[in-house]
Amino acid sequence: MQKYELEQKGYIDTRFTRQTTAFKSLNEKELDLVLYMIIKATANYNRQNDTGWTDLISVDINKLVEDLGHHTAWKDYSCDRKDLVYENYKSVLRKSFTIIDEAYVEKDKTGKRKYKTYEDFTYFQYFKYIPEKNTIDVRMAEDNRRVFCRLQEEEWFTVYTMKTMLNLNGKYSKILYLFFKSYENKGRVNDVAHSSKTIEHLRELLGVEGKYKEYKIFKRDILLPAIYEINSKTDIFVNGKWDSFLDSIEMNNIKKDDYENKELTKLAIKSMEMKNTHTRKVQTLTFRVSQK
Repeated sequence: MQKYELEQKGYIDTRFTRQTTAFKSLNEKELDLVLYMIIKATANYNRQNDTGWTDLISVDINKLVEDLGHHTAWKDYSCDRKDLVYENYKSVLRKSFTIIDEAYVEKDKTGKRKYKTYEDFTYFQYFKYIPEKNTIDVRMAEDNRRVFCRLQEEEWFTVYTMKTMLNLNGKYSKILYLFFKSYENKGRVNDVAHSSKTIEHLRELLGVEGKYKEYKIFKRDILLPAIYEINSKTDIFVNGKWDSFLDSIEMNNIKKDDYENKELTKLAIKSMEMKNTHTRKVQTLTFRVSQK
């Protein structure tokens, strides 16, 4: 992928990136493919006449595997390995996502009741691999355009580039980057408001509900490596209570912009942790996201 292509922006509806159903059904390679095709479809889209989003996107698979960070050239893949890559990419066609809103309230004899509205979408509408041409044809679904294509002001969308996404290793780092990026404050760091999510919400977001039941294991295996990558490799910095975070890094003689220092990330996560007053277990992360 050329440098200018790596810097091309993709836009995802912010309410989607915060939903627990957003990307958890995808593995890392499927996620990279979806994000790649969102950028391609966005480049095709003509906002003035509302066309282009569902145009057929034909991609040379030699270029695709290179763009998505595969270390082996497509021509050097064995037939079996090519089949595995194709099946992996094709599987996106069978996967969907749901957006849930709590927008409808109905009143009966028992009182008011809030109902959830469920909208189901597919990532792709069409997928075809043509071996003799070494190409993949993809068509985006028309209904997902409002989720994946900027139609309003930019602040309603989470903005990313493939350069950033490919710098991150693993599905969890990529999903958490998009999640935290959606809370990014573009002003001064001291103006950044706090947001909170339960540990259970984050488990669902990553598709590991029922796993890593002990917070210390979830923190060690998921949060710490992912947030370290986000803080050290991307354009944002995630931390918690600003005063306690600054006090901690001063006490440990660490610079607040020493992003490569893993101890900085440990202190950042510690400053996010909110414990249940009764059980004294970490139940919620309260975080702030600022630009570097």
